[in-house]
Amino acid sequence: MSEEVLQQVDAWISLYINKEISKPDFESLKAFVQTSAENREYVRKKLEVALSAGLAGSNKDDFDIDRAFERFESRVVEHQQLQQRFLRYRKRTMWLAAAAVLLLILLPLGSYWRGGNDVKESFADMEVVTANGSNTRLTLPDGSIVWLNAGSKITYSQGFGVDNRQLSLEGEGYFEVEHNEEIPFEVKTDDVNLRVLGTQFDFRNYKEDATVTVSLIRGKVFLDNNHNDQSFELSPNEKMTFDKSTKQMTKSSSNAVRSNSWTHHVIAFDDEPLQQIANDLMRAYNVKIEIADNLKSITFYGSFNRESDSIEDILNALSKANQMKYKYQNGKYILYK
Repeated sequence: MSEEVLQQVDAWISLYINKEISKPDFESLKAFVQTSAENREYVRKKLEVALSAGLAGSNKDDFDIDRAFERFESRVVEHQQLQQRFLRYRKRTMWLAAAAVLLLILLPLGSYWRGGNDVKESFADMEVVTANGSNTRLTLPDGSIVWLNAGSKITYSQGFGVDNRQLSLEGEGYFEVEHNEEIPFEVKTDDVNLRVLGTQFDFRNYKEDATVTVSLIRGKVFLDNNHNDQSFELSPNEKMTFDKSTKQMTKSSSNAVRSNSWTHHVIAFDDEPLQQIANDLMRAYNVKIEIADNLKSITFYGSFNRESDSIEDILNALSKANQMKYKYQNGKYILYK
């Protein structure tokens, strides 16, 4: 397959994604797909990347298929690439329209007519990972917005929003969920599952943390404990805390707006133990911290901005309480009495 042919096919795909393709060009693209299994797989991958990455509706002059394909293969999306791409997303209707035509063109007729299960099985899982030291903002195919904190990951199907809105979370995410009474939005973690119709909340479940928390800003959320029959409904300014040692959920009042301060680069401690603070700092600044055992349960208050305050600025401030000292040695910060 010559480079010239592929360039022409890519141009047709770009027009198709933007719903600007003419009938003759569409017939040419369709004929190319039906010529061979190799051609069908080539177009499938290109369209799959565009749809799953939220590129539908972007300006055709800005649509860089090769760059999107590289990002799809890596399956790890960096913050700046996400901002450049997802902010041009035109929401669910265009995605569904393109996906429906994609299935009609690319799936063998036999498997298509056997029913929806074959279609669902053709969707692969997408992963979005945020490395330590950074945050990521993305728009899901249903139009919901997600901020991922450092060291976090979400996984969802490329069919997200078609007949379900389920995703799994590791780490911390702040969600602004598009309302949809017919398709609930569900977040699954190892310990607690959450279900909403449309709302704003912060969900935190890092593996190394002793607790899981959900703070509700707007709307309502429904929570299920994966370890027993406990279930909760949260209202605005309420917080659920799951204790990983006892496997129990508790509910309390909370100033929930502060729960997503990290999306504005704020690191806040509100009577938190030093071990928890160290976990947050290691993720936020991508550093290693070692704590003496006799310091781990000491609690601190404080608020800092990651853009203006360095890790040493924060450690200096904490040490002024005369409860700890620190030093940098062998590539890590050591906190001691």
